[in-house]
Amino acid sequence: MDVRSYLPDTSLSSVEFSSFLGQFREKLDHIFNGRASQDELSRKRGVPPFVMREIRSCNPLSVYIPEEYGGRGGHIHEGQAVLAEASYQSLALSLTIGINGALFLQPFTKYGKEEAKADVFQRFLAQDNMG
Repeated sequence: MDVRSYLPDTSLSSVEFSSFLGQFREKLDHIFNGRASQDELSRKRGVPPFVMREIRSCNPLSVYIPEEYGGRGGHIHEGQAVLAEASYQSLALSLTIGINGALFLQPFTKYGKEEAKADVFQRFLAQDNMG
């Protein structure tokens, strides 16, 4: 299944998200096929710090954060597409993004205290909280 199948066909946000996803895909390709070899990365447990730093520069968790807090809106199809791209390159990376996004950020968006949301979301967006 192609990642683009998760995207709506005609909305303005699909163009913006396509660009976001394309940049994320290029960054992953650069990291996993250029900067470090798949063999080198697959022999070690987890995701090395330099890989996480570069990936965080794309802010992949922004897809799980509502727009009013500076995120991309928390749309499920965007989260799925980011996970699909990440899992193509690294199971450890996909698990890290999925756990942070689907098991923390999404429930926190729905059930978290309103007075805490701005601070928590800002830490994920600006201070690169992840992992």
